[in-house]
Amino acid sequence: MKSLAKSIISIVSLLLLISYSCSADPIELEDNTFKKVVLTEDETQILLPISTQTKKMIVDVALTHPSDYYITLNQYYDNDEPASFNEIIDLLNSKEFHLNEKEMYIHPKRRLSTFNFTDNQTGLIDNEDLGLGQSRITLNLVQEQEMKKIALTIFKNENATTDSTIEKAIFVRYKLVEEAEKAKYELNNIEVEVKKEKDMLSIKFGGVKQLVSNTNLTNFVSVYTINLFDKETLTSKFENFYLYEREGLKGLLSKSIKLKREATKTDNFIKIKAPLNEQKDQVLLINAKVKNGDEEEQILHYELIVFKVEEESGERVWPDDKGEEGEGEEEDNRKKNAYILYIIMGSFGGIVILTFIIVLVYVKLNGDKPNIEEDNDYKDIGKIEPNSNKETDKGNVNEEEE
Repeated sequence: MKSLAKSIISIVSLLLLISYSCSADPIELEDNTFKKVVLTEDETQILLPISTQTKKMIVDVALTHPSDYYITLNQYYDNDEPASFNEIIDLLNSKEFHLNEKEMYIHPKRRLSTFNFTDNQTGLIDNEDLGLGQSRITLNLVQEQEMKKIALTIFKNENATTDSTIEKAIFVRYKLVEEAEKAKYELNNIEVEVKKEKDMLSIKFGGVKQLVSNTNLTNFVSVYTINLFDKETLTSKFENFYLYEREGLKGLLSKSIKLKREATKTDNFIKIKAPLNEQKDQVLLINAKVKNGDEEEQILHYELIVFKVEEESGERVWPDDKGEEGEGEEEDNRKKNAYILYIIMGSFGGIVILTFIIVLVYVKLNGDKPNIEEDNDYKDIGKIEPNSNKETDKGNVNEEEE
């Protein structure tokens, strides 16, 4: 009787698992394309098809709220048809069918429920590289059985926040490769140095390091973007602040620096004036978008800095305010300038008076000379008188010339 009851319970549980798996609707992605998937359920499954027989798969993953979720990676088996009743009985009697630690039914050749993906498949993950805001996972596709799909399953943690107004999502991209790809570039230093004087920020951050020796930098370009955000705005959207770039979020201030070739290796310095932002916390986020010729663009992130502007520097006043001592010095300068002005005006007035005296003396001296008598008659001056004796006149003229 007990064995019959146990069998009935097992059959019902198995049917429920099969029904649950049939109702699941996994999301299938295309390779080498970043896809945003909004997480609205406690469990979301994303399928990564394997179109060619390659040895490796690289999966880039970024969660907007990483503390609320965890992910697993497993080989995926399609359930084209639900198991028949006889198959269920065979599975119950099979020694291969067993309970795992979470008391879920597992068969090695059939995945009956996505609950079977709560753990990573052994030997599948070759390497995991954790970066700022994003993880890169390399999978080993060489297994005993030919793989057709990889299942990326996202589970919500029990203690996850339940605020329905906040959109939670995952960004996923995968690509098939023959060999594991090694990073070609990295930052010399992910830390950022900031010196703040009121609202002026003096920022220093490192350049880009080439990890492959003898890299040709003729077409190498690095664009550094410095962004300031209101911290409250970022927190309302992401736990992972570094996703602002993928979401295209605009901040309080943004500046860019574009460098080429060897200049990309050196440290960078920039000075910016931050907004007051009502004296609320701000976040400084810097990234470097690097690309060499036709290579795929790579985004490198620096560690974020949280700061607050409590006072504006304002416009500079000339001369600088020196208090009471400065005011006394300014008064002395005014007196000196007044004296100089008086001297100039007095000199000008003296010159005018002296000129006037000289003119009067000149007029006085010239006024003592005798005047021309007006009684004389000068009406015949310059009159030519006719003379009939031409020879006599000629002789007189000659005598005068001699």
